[in-house]
Amino acid sequence: MTQYWLLKTEPDDYSFADLTRDGGTVWDGVSNNAALIHLRAMQPGDQALIYHTGDERQAVGIATITSAPYADPKRGNPKRVVVDVAPLRLLARPVTLAAIKAEPAFA
Repeated sequence: MTQYWLLKTEPDDYSFADLTRDGGTVWDGVSNNAALIHLRAMQPGDQALIYHTGDERQAVGIATITSAPYADPKRGNPKRVVVDVAPLRLLARPVTLAAIKAEPAFA
């Protein structure tokens, strides 16, 4: 069963356009314990909404998880995991945080 996730990124560091250009990436740099719990639950075939933080504050694209979680090769801690992601598509129009908060279903 496909699960759906939200992946946040600072677009000045790594944007959805960068992901599209690269064709995929290792989703790393996650250190928040709650976020790591979710990262460990991701499986190949799951989909993720890519959300740009910072000044943009908007969902911009959809990606797919292409690997099971694995230990971050840049860290010496097996609890710090990463997944591989690949772009699926750019949203027809970005969905701002304000629009999301205004949606009664998300109250």
